Order: sequence, then structure tokens, then C-alpha cells
Amino acid sequence: MASKQRPEGGRPARRPVPFVRPVEMPMGRLPEWIIADTHWGHHNIIKYSRRPEDHDALMIARWKEAIEPSDIVLHLGDVYFKNPELVMAADLPGQIWFLRGNHDRDGAVNALRAIGWRLAPPFHYQMGKWRIVFTHWPQEALEANTINVHGHTHTLPERGARWLSLSVERWDYRPQPLEALLRGRIAILDDPERRQEHERVRSADWEAAQQARSPRLEL
Repeated sequence: MASKQRPEGGRPARRPVPFVRPVEMPMGRLPEWIIADTHWGHHNIIKYSRRPEDHDALMIARWKEAIEPSDIVLHLGDVYFKNPELVMAADLPGQIWFLRGNHDRDGAVNALRAIGWRLAPPFHYQMGKWRIVFTHWPQEALEANTINVHGHTHTLPERGARWLSLSVERWDYRPQPLEALLRGRIAILDDPERRQEHERVRSADWEAAQQARSPRLEL
């Protein structure tokens, strides 16, 4: 039997990843901030993803510390879990756009839009020679000179240097400054030695993360 094809630096996906055709960036300028996989109100994720007990309040406080009302914030999906009241009451600042995650059912999308959040499709943005593609799920294969900024994978290492995970567990439960993140990753990709070291560290982490990760985390 033929072996499964593996993505650059990665492992076969545990389930089919939805293929997307990104559109032009809909919000007019690059968002100042980015975050993914907040899962507000999801108590069991404390166990599955080894989050702190106060992760809900922690993410709200750190969002409010960083973000001004005029800032554009991009949320890459999986905003809350079943109970919208926590997000509704948080009064989070910013002009918030979100991509639809696998937990963001119709009711969640409608509830978020009702408080002013704007739904965006997967989209792309050009930064020099690099095409930046924003999705919820990490894409299994990328064209040349493409970086996939995504969520969904929580504590798993990235597939490779051209995948950039914004799951909150990787970023201290804080929104991150998007342009600085992109420029930092591009600097690694444009430097062969730094890219090789990045891949070495990522590969060393992969098997341990696979073993430590709860099988129920991929929800």
C-alpha cells in the first residue's frame, strides 16, 4: 500500500482539511491584531489543551489591555463554545472581523454579527514576494511563496515554517500584533540558516506534542 503524502515538515492530517479559495482582503487594511481559538465558555478545554482555570477571564483582560476601539482585530475562528453570554457581556473593543471555525455554527455567527462582529471569508494579502493566506484550518499544501496564517491546531506544532498558528495557547492567551508577526516569520523564511533551525526545533517538538495531546482536542 502506498504511504500517505505528508505536508512540508508535517504529518498526515487527522481528518480532511477543507480546501479554500481565499478572496481579496475584505477589511481595507491589514488588521492591527490577530487571535484564534478563544473557545470562551468551553470548560473541558482546560483539560484537553492544558489551559489555566481562568482562561476565559484572562483572554478578556488581555484583549482589553492591548486593543483600542479603532483597531481592526481578526479572529481566525472558534470564538466561543455553546454559551454566547460571556462574549456578549465582555464588550470587547476593536473593529472585529472573524473567520468561521468548526465550532462557529449558524447561531454563533448570527449572535456575533448581532453585536457588531463582521464575518470574513478566508482571504489573502500580499507582503512583498509573500502571499499571506488567512484560514481557520491549516491548509495541507501551499503554493510557492505562500504563508498560511491559521488557527484550529491549539497546542500542536506548526506544519512547517510557512504555517503560522495563532491558537491562543501558543501566544500567552493574548491578541498578537499582526504585521510584526508576519515580518518576523518572513525574516526566518528569507534566511536559510534561521529557516533550517526553525524546522529543526519544530520537528523535534512534533512527536512529543502528538503523544501529549488529548485525542479529544481536535473537536
